[in-house]
Amino acid sequence: MSTTPPGGQPPDQPEQPGPGWTDAPPPGWQTSGPPPAQPSYQPGGQAPPPQWAPAAPAAPTNGKAIAALICGIASFVTCLLPVGIVALILGYSGRKEIDASAGAQQGRGLAVAGIIMGWVAIALMVLGVIFFVLFFGAIATTRQF
Repeated sequence: MSTTPPGGQPPDQPEQPGPGWTDAPPPGWQTSGPPPAQPSYQPGGQAPPPQWAPAAPAAPTNGKAIAALICGIASFVTCLLPVGIVALILGYSGRKEIDASAGAQQGRGLAVAGIIMGWVAIALMVLGVIFFVLFFGAIATTRQF
């Protein structure tokens, strides 16, 4: 009786490759050059630290610039002269602080937008007062009592 398994090879001998098998790679395969990169591990089985640095936090936005924009929009919408003047004061002050900070603060565009909105609102208010005076002046001169 034989102890050969159904594959035809005794259990104590290594398995032999099938027909047509060779140790040479197929034609066209690269056989020279450096071996593929292996991951490097530090002692203790820990993975290496990542090769990137976290992003730097963004510079804070100047509060006066934000307030200038809010006041500029409010003065444009409500047509209140004091709010437009506050927008101008905060906008110019915020822009000056941002320029002096050398990049430590952001929001120059907000300050400029607040300044522009403040000036536009003031100009519209002045035009409104001029129109009001001319309109009612014309009515008063043409009306006979």
